[in-house]
Amino acid sequence: MDTQFDFERDGCLLVRNAVPSADLDPLIAHIEEAIDEYAQSLRAKGEISDIHEDLPFPDRLVALNRGTEERLRSWNNIAMGEGLYNVICHPGITRALLPILGPGFGFNGDYHVRPKLPNSSYTAFPWHQDSQYYGADSQHALIVTVWIPLVDVDERNGCLQVMPGSQTWGLLHGKRGADMNMRTNRDIDSMGTAVPLPMRKGDIFLFSNLTFHKSTLNLTDAVRWSIDIRYSRTLDEHELSEQVVASEMFMQNKLAPNRARIPLAGEARRPTWDEWRAELVAKGSGLTKSVATAFA
Repeated sequence: MDTQFDFERDGCLLVRNAVPSADLDPLIAHIEEAIDEYAQSLRAKGEISDIHEDLPFPDRLVALNRGTEERLRSWNNIAMGEGLYNVICHPGITRALLPILGPGFGFNGDYHVRPKLPNSSYTAFPWHQDSQYYGADSQHALIVTVWIPLVDVDERNGCLQVMPGSQTWGLLHGKRGADMNMRTNRDIDSMGTAVPLPMRKGDIFLFSNLTFHKSTLNLTDAVRWSIDIRYSRTLDEHELSEQVVASEMFMQNKLAPNRARIPLAGEARRPTWDEWRAELVAKGSGLTKSVATAFA
């Protein structure tokens, strides 16, 4: 693997070309179908006349929302499909996770498809740790986020920035602002050296729930699309302290009501896409949610 950083030392790992670009295309096609449904709904309501069906993936959502104050932060249920399932289970991702999470791990049910719209402050995330969002009881768990750009990203369109080694600082206090983004009550920039992460479609970036990261405004005219997927250990296949087990169980219980895990390594059998979808429907996860409501 073509890698940068060391996960144990830095709390993060960048893997180049982990997922062939073509393997992301079914997920992108599914999102494009949802964008088209959204466009048709706007036209049906008389809000637009041109649905911009000839525009490419990064540009169409911008054109559809031109002139509005768009506050979209993530786009999850309507992105659900077999393309997403195949990305979650992709061998390029599981190979990178195996040395970090050990022999038994899986997708923990938590993911976000993120359209970072041009100049939208709602998708410019200040320095934060994911455990600040989960709650203090999660801090002793090991939750690995795999961040995957669906378009090429750089500092101009708001690529991720990371503070290597910050996972050793422990959980720092943070509070949500009016835009619902977490803000840490410390000057994080003075505590380390920020590293911007330009990435190509097909690269993946892994980081822990205690690793500080952020993204700035998207200063381009196109949407910076990405997906972040979270993975954790299978408890009965690891010897863990009571403190760690308590944190891991906290996360499992937090996600349990309407999420469905996927075992990816270890003794448990991996469900097929149809089986996993049926479990999500049974949990009332909102798979049939209308695309129009995502932009309300």
